[in-house]
Amino acid sequence: MTQETSHEEFLDMLTALDGSTMVTITDGEGTFLYVNKMFCDVTKFPKEDLIGKKPHEKLKSGYHDQAFYDNIWNTIKSGHVWRGDVKNRAKDGSFFWTLTTIMPFLDKEGKPYKFIAIRKDITDKVEADEKLKLTLAENVLQKDKIQDQYVKLQDLQKEKEEFVAMITHDLKQPLVPIQGNAQMLLNPKMGELNEMQIDSVNEIIGNASQQLSMIENLVSAQKLGLGAMKFDTEELSSKSLLTECIKTHSPIMSGKHIEYFDSSTEDFKVKGDRRRILESFTNLIQNAHDFVPENGKIEIGVKDGDKEVTFFVKDDGEGIPKEKQDKLFKKYGQVETTAKRKFGGTGLGLAVSKELIEGMGGRIWLESEAGKGTTFFFTIPKYEK
Repeated sequence: MTQETSHEEFLDMLTALDGSTMVTITDGEGTFLYVNKMFCDVTKFPKEDLIGKKPHEKLKSGYHDQAFYDNIWNTIKSGHVWRGDVKNRAKDGSFFWTLTTIMPFLDKEGKPYKFIAIRKDITDKVEADEKLKLTLAENVLQKDKIQDQYVKLQDLQKEKEEFVAMITHDLKQPLVPIQGNAQMLLNPKMGELNEMQIDSVNEIIGNASQQLSMIENLVSAQKLGLGAMKFDTEELSSKSLLTECIKTHSPIMSGKHIEYFDSSTEDFKVKGDRRRILESFTNLIQNAHDFVPENGKIEIGVKDGDKEVTFFVKDDGEGIPKEKQDKLFKKYGQVETTAKRKFGGTGLGLAVSKELIEGMGGRIWLESEAGKGTTFFFTIPKYEK
């Protein structure tokens, strides 16, 4: 502003500013000559405490260094306008921020002889910005911590997988030759065995098969839990799958003299993972074996459908009460029975089978009544060229 600005114009401008902002006028040395009501309200200083004093004597908060104030003074004394954010201290010791603009009044020689300062209270905005910065910093720190934890979890998971793989190998290693050599003993070329010896060999084969199945279930349960199970789907023959089931599990049936047979006559082409279908069948067949009495019956087979075929395992065991059927497909969801206490198990077989079958696009369910046996069904999509 220059001395050419009329007194009336200045008063009009001052009146306009008074109602909306904090306004102060100082002399050429920075001493308060005028303070408006809003400035007094925000600073909590009465007018008489401010007139004749300099801003830094009353408002200095200690937040800014001396170089900050020197820059303001040098700017306005050179006839330029200064704008910036200033942290101030009120009379009661509380702090507030202002967006401050200081303009010099210039004489005819262009030298400042008064200064007008216009201030806007921006305390809420500054505090909100500080909270946002703090939140962002905390988020970055939290993100780094989460990333570190994720890396550690991955390392631990890798160690766990390597450990499980090692244990699985070590557990399987003695069982495979035990099963194989026991099956060789049943070959007539190895010598004739009496009925008691045959039953003993079949018991060895059955126990080894059951242990191998339990190990397979533990590995599958871990992979399914991690979402790491991969399915190698291909065109498969339903008859071939059933034939392999008969061959694999017939030895364990002789110990209880169970009638075990495939009742299907047709062959269908299905699309699935051979290993996982047979794993599911093994769980269902071994489950049936455990619950079927001496001289019982287990029937396996397949039924045709529109876009899928339905495999089944049917037994004439003690059956499962309806109120206990829902828990069967949950992990460790065994139904407590005399047979289950006798044969044991991990309680993973049916839960693993459910996830395997569903992973191949199928469904699994059962039909059973107490005292009337149980039939498990599962579907596998048909192979379409």
